[in-house]
Amino acid sequence: MKIKYSNRIRSQIPSTFLKELVTLSYSTVPYQPVHFFDFEDTRDGELCVIHNTLGLENPQKIIMPYRKHPLNTIILIKRANVFYLCFQDEIIN
Repeated sequence: MKIKYSNRIRSQIPSTFLKELVTLSYSTVPYQPVHFFDFEDTRDGELCVIHNTLGLENPQKIIMPYRKHPLNTIILIKRANVFYLCFQDEIIN
């Protein structure tokens, strides 16, 4: 599988973190073509990744070691054997 990033997301987020999001998307909710990732800090100094897909009633919350994270929602779109990652506002604009 290939992973393609928008230029903006590539310049702002380490590729290792983006690859972790791709792994998270197909290991927890497979076969969904669109995934949304939001982020918030926890009181314990960790990172909470909020993973959602279309039609999922309750988003999954995954706690990870703290790292710098974007303020914008990241969208992952899967088409054939390619994962595309970008910020939500790149699609809307």
